[in-house]
Amino acid sequence: MQLLIVALGCVAATLARADVAEVRKAADAWAEGWSRGDIERLVQLYSSDAVIVSPLTGLRFEGPHGVRAYLRRAVGAAPKAVVQARAFRAYGDAVVQNETWHLDPTVETPQAGAVLYRRTEVGWAIADHRPAVGPEPMPATGAHSASRPIASCGVDGCP
Repeated sequence: MQLLIVALGCVAATLARADVAEVRKAADAWAEGWSRGDIERLVQLYSSDAVIVSPLTGLRFEGPHGVRAYLRRAVGAAPKAVVQARAFRAYGDAVVQNETWHLDPTVETPQAGAVLYRRTEVGWAIADHRPAVGPEPMPATGAHSASRPIASCGVDGCP
């Protein structure tokens, strides 16, 4: 029985690594789309029910039309944004990516955010994108402490 539990744990860890590798490719495609200013390519990386919450206004941008509208403004305002660091955590059919980036490489203070990727029938897609102004990610829900990055939170919330 113990051997079965260990084997299942190894399989789950291997699947989680594979999921993160696939999401990392999607995240690379997103960064490339941003650097090229390719709004339509970016929109394709989001699920049909995706949500982006503006860190400046708090407005929710939902679905392909909303995502497109947000990205047109964001890419237009920060065409030189560069991803500095990313961390990924797999939770079954979801992977959370925490990111740190610079809106402008000449500005020293990084920005941060969180992206939730969800497995769909056509691959991994962004379901929830929470860019944030400042060095800490915007919390996904009120249950998270703003002083802790979302990456430190587990499936059952933050410790």
